[in-house]
Amino acid sequence: MKEGFINKRKFISVLMAVCMVLSLIPAGLLSAYAIENNELSLGENYVHIDEGGTTYYFTPEETGVYDIYSVSEDCDPACCVYLNGESVADDDDGGDGYNFCVTLLLTADETYEIFAKEFDDDEVDYTIIIEQSDIQLLETGINTVSLNGDYCVFIPENESDFVIRSVGGAHITAEVYDNYGDQLVCAPYNDYTGDFRAVCYLEAGVMYKIYYYTDDGYDYSPYDYKADIEIIEADGFSSVSANDDLIILDDSYSYYGATGGETVYFATLKNNGHNTDHIWIECGDDEPVLPSGIGDGENGSVIYSFTMPFEDVTIYGIFSPKDYSITPMCNCEDDGLAFIACPPYADEGEEVTFEVVLDNIFAEVKDFSVTWATENEVNEIDCALDENNMCTFTMPAGDVEISADVGYADAGKYPAFDTGANTVALEGDGYAIYTYTPETDGLYEIFSNLYNGGDYEASLFGPDHKLIRRNDDYSGTHNFRIEEELTAGETYYILVQNLHSSDNEAIVTVRPRPDVCVAGHSLVLSGEIGVIFNLRFYDESIMDSFSVEFLPGNSDPVTFQLIEAEFDSDNETYLFTCYMPAYRMADMITPVVHYTKDGEEVTAELEPYSVENYVEYVCTNQDGFDYDVIRLAEALADYGYYAQAYLSDLHGFSVGKGGKYAKMDFYTTNTYNYEDVVTWASGYAVCDKEIDMESVEKLSLSLNLESATELFINITVKDDVVPAYAECSNGSDPTITHKGGNVYRVTISNILAQDLFLSHSVIVYDEYGNQLASVDVSPMHYVTAILYANAGNPQKVLLCNTVCALYNYAETADWLANGDPGLGPEPEPEPIDPNAEP
Repeated sequence: MKEGFINKRKFISVLMAVCMVLSLIPAGLLSAYAIENNELSLGENYVHIDEGGTTYYFTPEETGVYDIYSVSEDCDPACCVYLNGESVADDDDGGDGYNFCVTLLLTADETYEIFAKEFDDDEVDYTIIIEQSDIQLLETGINTVSLNGDYCVFIPENESDFVIRSVGGAHITAEVYDNYGDQLVCAPYNDYTGDFRAVCYLEAGVMYKIYYYTDDGYDYSPYDYKADIEIIEADGFSSVSANDDLIILDDSYSYYGATGGETVYFATLKNNGHNTDHIWIECGDDEPVLPSGIGDGENGSVIYSFTMPFEDVTIYGIFSPKDYSITPMCNCEDDGLAFIACPPYADEGEEVTFEVVLDNIFAEVKDFSVTWATENEVNEIDCALDENNMCTFTMPAGDVEISADVGYADAGKYPAFDTGANTVALEGDGYAIYTYTPETDGLYEIFSNLYNGGDYEASLFGPDHKLIRRNDDYSGTHNFRIEEELTAGETYYILVQNLHSSDNEAIVTVRPRPDVCVAGHSLVLSGEIGVIFNLRFYDESIMDSFSVEFLPGNSDPVTFQLIEAEFDSDNETYLFTCYMPAYRMADMITPVVHYTKDGEEVTAELEPYSVENYVEYVCTNQDGFDYDVIRLAEALADYGYYAQAYLSDLHGFSVGKGGKYAKMDFYTTNTYNYEDVVTWASGYAVCDKEIDMESVEKLSLSLNLESATELFINITVKDDVVPAYAECSNGSDPTITHKGGNVYRVTISNILAQDLFLSHSVIVYDEYGNQLASVDVSPMHYVTAILYANAGNPQKVLLCNTVCALYNYAETADWLANGDPGLGPEPEPEPIDPNAEP
């Protein structure tokens, strides 16, 4: 309904003016669509609507429920139905498209005025259809309804209290509205059997609409699923049996039947405006059994129990009305901001607790009052809302009204976001609300660029507190990103929520949308390691001049390798991969982009990330990953943890974060003791081969622990022999460097982590092509030699743990790349403490 359409005083004035104008127009000048005396009939009525609207009349021959609706594809009709000058219904877009539709109980021989108009007051033609409604009319008793409907109607024959409920565990719920379908009469609650029930005071001869829907979130409509709704006239509530409203079974025990000797529990409801005077149980001709009251249950109920005899029983109760009524009045129920939850009746002197339930996260109670009236005055009850918006008062000798004024909280209640990165503290319920006021009009993005150990969702609300957009798990990264046009000077509300943890911090960036941004990340795990940055281009014109470099978040320079960008058609992003040494996995990597736009050179830093961010996320959120990925990530975390500390101590520089012994979280996939690894890897320890070469005096191995991709063969030659070049069976091109004196180093590069177990044949030649040395070597030769040489030496614990972690990472990478390497059962040792005393 468009705001302002129904204003009765204005409408009556317009209606009188329209009638006066129509009376002055000669009948011959009326449109060919005009209906004689403007009398509508059942079926289709082709009508002409004058500028400003036209009044038509309809007199039903039979009392019943009728649908009155318009049919048009070219206009936006609206209508208001009157009886004896009083509005009984109005509608604008309740029908198909922009057409109106009202469903009403009409009385035979009564004349109803139907004022129809084009919403913009233009002169139009369309069709008004009047027909008896096919909406199901419920009767007192049990009615079977189909859940592919929307609502059904009930017309009481008597003025009375009625119990309206579902039966048979249908798991549906419902709401009862008045004659015109726009005023809630009563809402139900689910009882102990899983059905809904509501006790409503209904007037005789009035049509009530009962809207029903499933309460389990499942759409049954394609299956024509049916449920039973029972309507019971319950005036007086005297001497009811177990099948009636006031005595129900507790569904936590599900007693639809019981065996002899079993303890049965049931409950009597208190919040239906009646007191429980007497409860008893009858079993055939035996003396009635009085149940035992065992305490209060849900919804103001009292729970009883008794021991089941060896035959059927009936539970009886006598109930008396409570003294006075309690009427909740909230100014914002129609807006969905809040409602007042309270019992409908209470006795004088009874303690009554009510709650102002806020249904909107931006709502707050501005003011409220609790009053009761006598013949001469209105009395206010002293009652202060607590932090949960609840209050308890003593019921006076009169009817009580609870009034609440609820509105939107002022924007100043919430902290404000700055343009750029903001640290958000999520406490209590795991969410926080912030405001943002842009300085310029334009397209903005709101995103979380780091995992921070959480899974986040964000919602953007407009200045009117209405939801604009929500996002979670953008591009599968468990981050969020929202893109929206914002207006300068308007205040927007941003709700940030941690979906799996109550207390956490997130980094949230709000900024005008850039030409290019990071849309997600992924991780290179096997072999070399690195981060893949998914870059999304919003301005395709910059692609021709675009380039990217990666900068480490550390003063010690690291060379990053950039492969050619790949296009990810699923996410419409370009993939840029940055490789780095495993021991530097804690360093933040910042993509820096360069491009030309509108003739100007642009350089911009994008969101930083690290291998550690991704590894830690895999290790702490294992449900979302395959076992082999988890195992490799944990092994990589081990190696990075120990290698950082060892290399920092060895070379005297600080890596990663946190200082000299930079420690990140580490995860021992297979906790190890280097002596166990020595035993396990002993088959690879073949470094002590005799060198039977005239020109070579000594040969030894070493390994580049910083990257685990280079193996060094150190050769000490005799006399004036000069090693000139070498060949390697792995296809690489070994390099030879002179280390001083008669010592030379042959470097074999491009050894991936899963290749540490492979043996490589290396032949070294002099400058004349003469073979100087030939040896089969493996990186594992060095690993096992280190462990043998330092076994039992606590002063070498840090080096040994680093080598063990490298071995563990290599073995896991080999297992992932090539299957089970067949090295036998894995050991079950304990880790070594790097801080142990010698």
